[in-house]
Amino acid sequence: MKKPESEIRSAAIHAKIRPRFKKWADAMARDDDHSLAHWLEKMIEAEHERREGKSEAR
Repeated sequence: MKKPESEIRSAAIHAKIRPRFKKWADAMARDDDHSLAHWLEKMIEAEHERREGKSEAR
């Protein structure tokens, strides 16, 4: 999904997580040839779409 031109990446997320999860996320992002920020954005978007589809099925 291509982001609309009007949507500028300006929101920051700060979260403390266990070092092993950060290591896993870095590795998965690298495997997908993305930055960690872009990879997280894709994962959040996919989960949002999954949940939206789940609520429509009810």
